[in-house]
Amino acid sequence: MPDMSNMDTYAVTYKMAWDSPIGDLVSITGYKHFRLREFTDQDWTPKFQDDTERRTEGRQFSQELRNTFTPWDGVEILAGAFFANYSHDHYQDFRIQFAAPGLRQLTDYTSETTTMSAFMQAYVDITDRFRLQGGVRFTHEKTSLDVAVTSWIDTTGKAQLRGPVLNRMAGPTEMLLGVIPASGKRSWDDLGGKVGFEFDVADDAMLYGYYAHGFKSGGFVGRIGIPEDIGPYNPEYVDTIELGAKTQWFDNRLRVNVTGFYNWYSDIQLASIYFFEDEFGNTVNGNTIQNAAAAHTKGIEAEIIAVPVDGLTLNASIGWLQAKYSEFLFFDGATGQFVDLAGEALQNSPKWSVNVGAQYAFLIGNDLEVTTNVQYKYVSKKYNVNLQNTARAEIQPTHIVDLNLDVGPPDGKWSIGFYARNLFDNRYIASVFDAPGTLGLVNYADPRTYGVTVRLKI
Repeated sequence: MPDMSNMDTYAVTYKMAWDSPIGDLVSITGYKHFRLREFTDQDWTPKFQDDTERRTEGRQFSQELRNTFTPWDGVEILAGAFFANYSHDHYQDFRIQFAAPGLRQLTDYTSETTTMSAFMQAYVDITDRFRLQGGVRFTHEKTSLDVAVTSWIDTTGKAQLRGPVLNRMAGPTEMLLGVIPASGKRSWDDLGGKVGFEFDVADDAMLYGYYAHGFKSGGFVGRIGIPEDIGPYNPEYVDTIELGAKTQWFDNRLRVNVTGFYNWYSDIQLASIYFFEDEFGNTVNGNTIQNAAAAHTKGIEAEIIAVPVDGLTLNASIGWLQAKYSEFLFFDGATGQFVDLAGEALQNSPKWSVNVGAQYAFLIGNDLEVTTNVQYKYVSKKYNVNLQNTARAEIQPTHIVDLNLDVGPPDGKWSIGFYARNLFDNRYIASVFDAPGTLGLVNYADPRTYGVTVRLKI
């Protein structure tokens, strides 16, 4: 069957601003609701091997209050508070035909997260060209999850289990194999902050730098193979130093920005997918998130935008990245052994990324504007999914050229465009799944794709 992904989203945001005697007060209230239904044919062949249907419904509410005021000349302070509640219900039906005809695995869970924070940021002008900034943020986050994974044999391909999540009944065409229930509730607190500076070395050139400490809270895993997989996993912490320069030259016809950064991660959160044999000799798929001991990432990014003549814009950017685990004793669920992954590259961390392009816009008469844009993108080798960077987990370097051509009036009220993605039809692997000793799956990137767009502003 063809893959499917249908989502309905409803959202509303209400913003109020008040220029009050105590400062510029702002209130932002938001609500969002979505329903998502997906179907994936995982073997990508006409033969039925395995597929997955997913249904998700989620809700989120957020409220932010902040005030910006200037207690003294050259000093600006922003202070505020933030609250949000996120919840969603997820249902997943995985049919595992290649493992055993009729074998199905149903996962459904309910998750809720509440986060609250208070923050303050100050900007101080030391001189007309030199500014300092400093900020602090306290965060409290609480999350909970209830999950049940049910496995059964369905001889018809149409049956559904009946009853509550933790007390299901099998029908006459089904054989219930077992239910794995799990639940968890946990909260975390963190105090983060940032200090930095900005220095205008010239009217068109600025140097900046900062140090920051932040965290990503812990949580629970919804798709589990054994109850222990639910977690919780711990928060992830990062300390960052960044130095850079932003410059503009020749009446803003040339922009050059350069940035260097160094990050120290601790307890970094990593998804781990593994297979193991249970006490009955069955192969079980485990899914969890574990915390690596530490990782260091460093890199340099440079961006150039030039307008040599009116209508022509040239752009180029290059990024160099080194991202490695500094400490990581990885537990291999398939072998039951610990593996030292210190010095290995992090997933999805290519060493080089390059983007070069050009855009040219010109008028036909006074009524039509033609805009052409071509972009070349290069990404070097990286690893995907398997934390041990196995051969099957490698994603090859990619070279992609995209082309756009748009025609419309200068006021932008309408336009007709032509686009081509992957213009030279290069064939690449986009993502992989590698489970050593069992199976590997591969997902290919799109071939040459082209189409027409029509835009209208009312």
